Amino acid sequence: MTVIHAFAGEWDFLSNYHAAPAPLDGEVYPSVEHAYQAAKTEDADWRKQIRKASDPEEAKRLGRASPHRADWDQVKLPLMRELVGAKFRDAVLGERLHGDQLRTWLTSQDRKGQEQ
Repeated sequence: MTVIHAFAGEWDFLSNYHAAPAPLDGEVYPSVEHAYQAAKTEDADWRKQIRKASDPEEAKRLGRASPHRADWDQVKLPLMRELVGAKFRDAVLGERLHGDQLRTWLTSQDRKGQEQ
């Protein structure tokens, strides 16, 4: 079993900061972090600013400053699961995963979400 201590080097693709298209509500964001931060608000102008942020750190700063939606605490975990799952359904990133266990886990998480 490989122990991953940081999402750096060969493991940087596991980070939510990794550049990978992240769809959210009809828009495509440059990373999972961008999309997650944008999802905190329902304000279209804030979402646009976050989508256009130069890097995930800026997106995070903007997301923290944005007016948060009332149901954020209820939706944030299922949303993150959805965004990360979508990221690894990409053929290239999916193939970079080591072994079938993580791929199986992501698939089972998708099924759990559908069952609820």
